[in-house]
Amino acid sequence: MIQVQPLLEMIEMGGNGGQDDQLLSALAADADRFKQTGDRGREAAARFELGRQLFLRDRGDAAHEHLRRAGEILEEDGLAVLAGQAFLGCGQAHMKEGRQKDSLQWFDRAISQFVRGRDEDGEVEASAAKLEALADLKQWSGTELSSEVIAATDHTDSSRLLVFRLAAFRYRMQERLAERDPEGGLGLARQAADIASRLGNPYTEAIFRLALAHNLQQVNKMEEAAKEYEQVLAVVQGLPDAAELEKEALVGLGATLDGDIRTGADRFLQLAQQYATSGNIGMEAQCRYQRAQALGRGQSAIDSLVRSGDTSALVDLRKERAAEFERAAERFVVVGYMRDAGWSWYQAGLEYSWLAPEYREKCYSTCGRAAECLGAAGDWWGKGLAEFVAGQALRTDTFDSEPDTRFIPALCRAEDAFKRADRPVEAAAARMTIAVVQAQSDAEEWMTTAVEALHACEQARPSLRIPKDREINDRTIVANGVRVLTSKLTKPAVTMSDDPMWSKLVWLLSESPKARSFQDQQLQDDTWSRLAADDNALSELMTRRKDLKRELTSLKRMIKAAFVAGRPESDVQTMKEELRQKESWLADIGQQVARRFQRLDHDAPERIELLSTTPVSPEELQTCLEPGEAYIGYRWNAGAPLRSIVTRTTATAGLATGVSAAFAKEAAEASRDGENLPCNDSSQAGRLIGPISADIDTLIISPESLLLGLPWHQLPSPTLTDPDATLGERYTISIVPAAGVLRHLRNNRPDAARARRDTAYLGVACDGGGDRRLLFVDQEVKATKRNHFADEPAADCLTTADCGRFLERGCSASLLHLACHAEPHGLLLSCDGIWTRPIDLLNTPGRTFGADILLLTGCSAGDFSREENNEFLGVVRQLIMVTGARAAVASVAPVPDPAGVLFADLFVSALNGKSPNRPWPTPSRPHAVAQAVAWAQQTMRRRLRAEDAKTLITGYNNPQPADPAWWSPWFVVGDPKATTSGGRTT
Repeated sequence: MIQVQPLLEMIEMGGNGGQDDQLLSALAADADRFKQTGDRGREAAARFELGRQLFLRDRGDAAHEHLRRAGEILEEDGLAVLAGQAFLGCGQAHMKEGRQKDSLQWFDRAISQFVRGRDEDGEVEASAAKLEALADLKQWSGTELSSEVIAATDHTDSSRLLVFRLAAFRYRMQERLAERDPEGGLGLARQAADIASRLGNPYTEAIFRLALAHNLQQVNKMEEAAKEYEQVLAVVQGLPDAAELEKEALVGLGATLDGDIRTGADRFLQLAQQYATSGNIGMEAQCRYQRAQALGRGQSAIDSLVRSGDTSALVDLRKERAAEFERAAERFVVVGYMRDAGWSWYQAGLEYSWLAPEYREKCYSTCGRAAECLGAAGDWWGKGLAEFVAGQALRTDTFDSEPDTRFIPALCRAEDAFKRADRPVEAAAARMTIAVVQAQSDAEEWMTTAVEALHACEQARPSLRIPKDREINDRTIVANGVRVLTSKLTKPAVTMSDDPMWSKLVWLLSESPKARSFQDQQLQDDTWSRLAADDNALSELMTRRKDLKRELTSLKRMIKAAFVAGRPESDVQTMKEELRQKESWLADIGQQVARRFQRLDHDAPERIELLSTTPVSPEELQTCLEPGEAYIGYRWNAGAPLRSIVTRTTATAGLATGVSAAFAKEAAEASRDGENLPCNDSSQAGRLIGPISADIDTLIISPESLLLGLPWHQLPSPTLTDPDATLGERYTISIVPAAGVLRHLRNNRPDAARARRDTAYLGVACDGGGDRRLLFVDQEVKATKRNHFADEPAADCLTTADCGRFLERGCSASLLHLACHAEPHGLLLSCDGIWTRPIDLLNTPGRTFGADILLLTGCSAGDFSREENNEFLGVVRQLIMVTGARAAVASVAPVPDPAGVLFADLFVSALNGKSPNRPWPTPSRPHAVAQAVAWAQQTMRRRLRAEDAKTLITGYNNPQPADPAWWSPWFVVGDPKATTSGGRTT
């Protein structure tokens, strides 16, 4: 056994010393010499001190090795307390290297040694250290241990023990935070703050009082929270490096004083004056900024002013807010906080913009100062916003008037700043605003600028990764700009219809607003995962990106908890550095994902383009049109819709003048109600369609706004020989959301050999049960299979009782027949009549669905035209995307249940070009999908007798095939030439 004596005394007996590296070398030499001579006590002492010195020099791993050896020697020789100190050092060395999990076993060994040596203080210290490690690991299994530390340090005045007690309360606080229990954390935060106060550590006390105030605010104890925020300000006053704490306390205080406008404003004014008196200009600026914010809180008081009609009081309040923001900005400039100054002036400018027009100049100058400060601080996004608001302040919104000469330069500066900030959407918005202003003032270059703006908006859309963000941008910036430009383009004063730029602008305005979310809705991660399923590189990137996002969220919470719990600044900085590194990795992975998508776009463009179909040029569209086809694209404008007609060899742009909103609305309503058109206004219908050359037999129409849901095949189109002829009798018709969708459906589909499906037909029926039960859908799919696909191998039909198998096994069918209810976001398949949410086939994991043509009966699957423009196809969009179909047949109005049986039989017989013996003429050759629909409709309308229909519908004695409700609602979405062979007919 070695003698028990102080370790430092034993070191001194070694006879060596030194500084820095010399000291370390000397201690290492002493340890080796003592080991060789068998002097275990002095070896342990030398290694202990060497480990301590290495620890102080941030060499945790090396420190651990020497402390471990010292601890083992001391443990073997029965010196439990000294061994405990060494093992405690081992754990702390691991903590320094970020190896919290490895540290736990050494803290446990230290606790065990301190218990053996009956050193209660040492046991408490090791327990507190273990709690720190558990907190870092977010392991909340140490509740009992923290209670033991709190109990052991109760009623103590020892500063050392109070530090350990504080660590226990910190652990319990973080545990409450992790469990989202602010109520449970109140007492813990209060006691921790009191302990820090007793220790004379104002910085730590402020951190815990800030946490206490936040918790009080979360449980809606605003008065108590305000007092704690005030206490934080008092505790840290005059402390160096406490600006962030003061700022957070001020923000929190403002949030608690939002019940009354003047209460918060007056308090911040008092604080501002106090800081001004003490010479703390930075905090005075913060208080004045918070005072301006407080003047905008107290929503109930503001609402009361609005209801009372006291506009003068509201104006005075705005003026006061603006003035206070300016005072804050001036003081921020004094202390060099240029970014804060810029945002303060920007806020003042927004207030003045509300007071326009008499404050127009004030808004312009204030935003100009904001832009200067934000530019100096390198905040280009903020500078762009300030310049944009400055320009908008000078806007008059009147046609044919010269804009302020400073307006467009301000918007150009905004556009440039947004580009420097890599904010292409905002830059495009600035360019669009310039185009609108030039159009309103009849500037010579307005059409050129408008074309540039529309191209810029399109190029910026991919930067908005979230579909909802794109939708908001499309509905605001793009839609508003397009509306103004369309109105300008159709004014009688415009005489530039022969100008190529005019025709180009008509085309862009017709196509830009269309079909935007037809694909964008599917940009979510789970859909990307479907695309990545066959691409290992992309799959790994997507998985890593999800993991990184999860790690970032966790790390941000850890940083917040560490700040609240008063962890050392070095620990917080280490975590922040790790956060920055992970953010950099995430950005890099984002770029890799983008590059991989570009590669997939190059190798297999058909898989990517449906993510975001961009407008195509007329020349690009012509390459996929066939002889006899005409694409007609519309942009609604009351009285004169824009119209583009593109054939294989020609492209013309013009106005469909004389088409009224009443005509469009009445026709669409009649279509939805399954009725004949209310009037036979062939003149308006003719003006809407425009001049069609004699060689055209197929119309591919892209409607917009009021023209959505128009029964195009029912529009009157008289001829010399038939004055009652309809457009559908003269032309084969299909509907597409936009020209780009048609190009995609045709150019990016595999050829017939590769597109061979597993079966020719699959019918899926679901009657839905309940009050909405579809009585004939089971009969419909069984009759279709029996009459038309009995000899086809693997052809199948699933009735209501078996419809769940469709989701279980997927499908690969040339014709997929779905006879069931549907909603815009999915099919309603329920064999027990219990309705759940619509089934989104795009996000049905582990199943694939394929088809060439879709037949949707049983509901008005196309009746979503009253929704906004992007959604008019409803579930049809989803089904085309998930199955890869080139066309879908749907109805725009509810169809009588037995009508589906009849229409399906006639349509399939025309599609196949053969049918069982029928008493009426049937097609002698297969028809393309649009021809098949037209043949079925005209057969029901003109050729089929009620007695004939009874032979096809079992259990129904009153068929009315000539009733418009039976035949008129059906239409084709997609490629009109699609066939079930995987190709298309010409």
